[in-house]
Amino acid sequence: MPDSINMHKVMDAILFVLDDQFSDNGWCVPEGDAFSMFIDYQYGYQKDKLTVLQSFYNDNFDEVVLPELERNSLILVSPYDHMLVEVIQAYKLNLFNICIPSLFSIIESMLVFLANDGDESKVRYISGFEKVLEVSMNTHNSELTCKLANINKVIKSLFNKIDFDLNKPSVGLNRHESAHGRKVGEYNKSDCLKLLVLVSAIKSCYNN
Repeated sequence: MPDSINMHKVMDAILFVLDDQFSDNGWCVPEGDAFSMFIDYQYGYQKDKLTVLQSFYNDNFDEVVLPELERNSLILVSPYDHMLVEVIQAYKLNLFNICIPSLFSIIESMLVFLANDGDESKVRYISGFEKVLEVSMNTHNSELTCKLANINKVIKSLFNKIDFDLNKPSVGLNRHESAHGRKVGEYNKSDCLKLLVLVSAIKSCYNN
């Protein structure tokens, strides 16, 4: 009986994180050890899926998100390594509005590095990152490929360009909107947490 319950928990968690609404809303799903923790966390949870995932990252921030954020890595070049330290401090002080522009800059810097093998003279990163994903698929590294595929979907959601001439209302969390000063309303803890989780996920793809 216990084995059947555990298997049910695992299958329930797998089906849970396969839902595209997470990437569509800017959330990376848990991978590796974090997914193992999430299996028990989400089981029997009655709230909607987005709330469950946000609660999981919020309740387990120090164990699941923070270690990768604080790990030294060549993928974070100056000044973005120090900027991330300051962002974490601001996040813990609930200074969410000043976190978002910095986090988008940090993410863009890491994507440029990862997509172009550290060549800072190259500025394109979306197509380059997709090539990294393609190479990973050819190496049959399923864990890395799943992680990169998840990151790729989230990036496409958060970095989607907006036609400001259409005068549409604010879409929420979006790099294009943030960079061009078109955000309407306040950023919140959930917005910051999404980007911190994304930074952690991208860093985890680069060993050193």
